[in-house]
Amino acid sequence: MNREQAQHALQRFVADDEFSVLALSGNWGIGKTHLWMEFTKGKLPAKFNGVSYVSLFGLASIDALRLKATGNIVLRKDRSEILRRYKDQAKTSLIPYDLVSSGMNKIAQVLGSGWMGLATEAAYWFLRDSLVCLDDIERADDDLTPAMIMGFVDELKSKGCKIVLVLNREKARQDELTRYWEKVVDIDVKLKPTIADNVSIAFAPSTIEAAYGHWARPVFEAVEADNIRVHKRAAWLTRQLDKLLTDYPTELRRYVTEHAAVLTWALIDPSAAIPPAMILSSQYGSLYLTMIKEAGKERELTDVERRWVSATERLDFSPASFDPVLIDLITTGWCDTDALAALLRDLATEFRVNSARRRLRETYRLYQESFALNRNAYVATLRGVLADELNHLSLFEFDGGIDSLKRNGGDFEDLVTRYISDRGSHLQAVAEASEQNTQPINARLAAEILRREQQYESTRHSIDSVAEHLISSDGWSPTHIRFLQNQTSDKFKNWLLSNPSNLREKITAILDFRKMDNEFHRNAASPLEQALRGLADEDEFHRERIEKVYEIQLNPASSKM
Repeated sequence: MNREQAQHALQRFVADDEFSVLALSGNWGIGKTHLWMEFTKGKLPAKFNGVSYVSLFGLASIDALRLKATGNIVLRKDRSEILRRYKDQAKTSLIPYDLVSSGMNKIAQVLGSGWMGLATEAAYWFLRDSLVCLDDIERADDDLTPAMIMGFVDELKSKGCKIVLVLNREKARQDELTRYWEKVVDIDVKLKPTIADNVSIAFAPSTIEAAYGHWARPVFEAVEADNIRVHKRAAWLTRQLDKLLTDYPTELRRYVTEHAAVLTWALIDPSAAIPPAMILSSQYGSLYLTMIKEAGKERELTDVERRWVSATERLDFSPASFDPVLIDLITTGWCDTDALAALLRDLATEFRVNSARRRLRETYRLYQESFALNRNAYVATLRGVLADELNHLSLFEFDGGIDSLKRNGGDFEDLVTRYISDRGSHLQAVAEASEQNTQPINARLAAEILRREQQYESTRHSIDSVAEHLISSDGWSPTHIRFLQNQTSDKFKNWLLSNPSNLREKITAILDFRKMDNEFHRNAASPLEQALRGLADEDEFHRERIEKVYEIQLNPASSKM
């Protein structure tokens, strides 16, 4: 039965005088106790003197059970009315009426602990015609056997009580329980609530939690997590996270909630029992299988591994940077909130960038996926996206959009101006990338990158450091080529006259670019060659050196020399 059906079964049971004992059974953690507590908050028939809830967890004797059942009763009728019924029969009782009317604690004080059983028997009068719930029957101490519990239930029946037994029958001592079950139990309700029902209960207190529950529910359904304690822990977790997530977009909040749900299930649900080390292995789903095979450990998966692999593949989950912090929060109730806040900020930036890219891709579909005459709509949409997402698009994503605007007659210069103004740090990072060899299509963007490159390279490199790299390694980078291209002949002249070490080898290495097939590389040697020719014009000795050592064909010497 689901929760609603079980509620109706309880209502019929308490209203009907024919049946005395109802068993409410089901797996641990599905909300049996919660169902009972919610049920007793509602309107009950006036015939019950009181309601008593007793958890048998750890109870080891009938006396302890009787004492707890009596001590926990919540009377629904005036005490004097109940005692008047006792007074009519008090002539045959061993307990004076005055002691009973003073209550059980007074009885115990007067008679002493040795008479507790008798005191409990007297206080039993308050249990007459009551509604009694015995919970956690399977968790009673071994000394309190099912036979003893069922005998107590039979006693309560003789006193006009209605009894509800709450238990996980599969975990109880089956042989003994089955022996008495048919004799004692009138109605057997097997509770199997939907996961959605339990999630709605766990996340119910506020509209904020209800939203998080809406995102968590599909995760719990995918892993078949029906344990309401897991759901309540996840709800608690989202309350902690909400303080950090309030200002973030829905997509990110849902993503974090889904991770919180699956991690809570993995760590808290007894049916999962996934160790943190496995969760943090950074190998989810089929990747976990690959990891085992590559390590030469191809084998049958353990039950725990199989559960984790199955769950992560079903949910298409992959590791998140904040997982270790969430694990701390789930398992210890504490985490480094500053670290978590920083990780969420980084994640928010990543989500924002991905959102901008999706918008740009969707805009390009207007152009790529149709032969409709929609140029004006495409240009207007593209311009709007570039304007809105300018701070979240990379240089080359933005440059591509600007190029498409230009080719289709859209205005774009104001957008380029904004990008150069607002994205200075990003442009600087592009300029400083050591392997950057693709220039933007837009001339203004390309010029800005080149300016920043030159400015950066002038502080990062010197002619001698680049020359040293050329003679000490087997290759060069585009950055080195552009640096050499951007030096003036005067700078090379000053370097030549500074007499650096390994001068001949360094000059030869730079001049070797003249032998390359493409102009880009040949231009790297041009400023040095101009400097050498200038020195040759200044002095005959320099001329001879340059012609003989470096094999540069010079013009005939002028008459000045």
